[in-house]
Amino acid sequence: MIWLGMPSRSRMRTWRVARTTIKQIVESYIFRFSANDSPNFQSDVLFPQERTQMPHLVRTLVGPADINRLPEAYTVLARAYLTHRAGGSDESASYDYQRLTRSVLASEEPIQVAALRSQCDLITTDIERPGEVFHNLGQMEVLIASTHIMRRLGLEPLMSAPTQQSKDDDGNEIADMQGDGWLLEAYGGQKCDSNQKVFEDLCTLAQNASSGRRLFLAFRKTAWEAFRKLPLRINEHLRIQGKTKKSRPQFGNEKVRVSAELELVGEHDGICVCEVFQIETDPPWIVLQTSGICHESIIPESREQI
Repeated sequence: MIWLGMPSRSRMRTWRVARTTIKQIVESYIFRFSANDSPNFQSDVLFPQERTQMPHLVRTLVGPADINRLPEAYTVLARAYLTHRAGGSDESASYDYQRLTRSVLASEEPIQVAALRSQCDLITTDIERPGEVFHNLGQMEVLIASTHIMRRLGLEPLMSAPTQQSKDDDGNEIADMQGDGWLLEAYGGQKCDSNQKVFEDLCTLAQNASSGRRLFLAFRKTAWEAFRKLPLRINEHLRIQGKTKKSRPQFGNEKVRVSAELELVGEHDGICVCEVFQIETDPPWIVLQTSGICHESIIPESREQI
């Protein structure tokens, strides 16, 4: 009776939704049945949500050899990004209005990066939004410069998450860069307090403040200058304080007031690395035994021989 009482347009819309739902259920059953019967059936193609490892624009880098190749990945991606933004050429100065509008819209279409894997096997994803590539290139630039700075300090990077992935392939949380006895969080943006990012990174480092590891932040010098008027200096501690934008589950699902002292330890190509001391948070960090949020035991002992 409800069906008959519905306007004809509503009946047609309801029928299309029901038909699509039934089709998806039937196809799902057929595909799963096939997967159980066929040893060559690739379920990850049909059900990508079941894949255990998520691809990243640039995969987690393990060992100095991988980390030394980060400029290679940056070069390949930057060329693709700039070509994409230029609409495949640099002839836009001669475009008429209609072609310009098409080019502007096309510039925001996802970049097909799967083909780039033949140029650099560090790239693992298939497609990415231009804006995401832009942000990740900024992150990679900061980490490339940080590698030089950390090595000047005698600290060899052993693992890096260059495109803002927070976990390795085994599900362990990882820092943006880390080595034997130290962790570094990087920010590739234009202003350190954009989305309160510097305080989010300090909260991440606070979870390791009692581990005995040295803690570092890396960012653009211009991003710091847009955030604070006081300059960073070698052998001088500068205290900053603020509040995270997001609620943090590791701190009781609350926004966190955090303060810390920063000391500049090096600069390279406009990138600053600061060592972090005396991190204080309110509320304090809650140690969750099963959460895996600590960065402990992420680097296997065998990494020391890399």
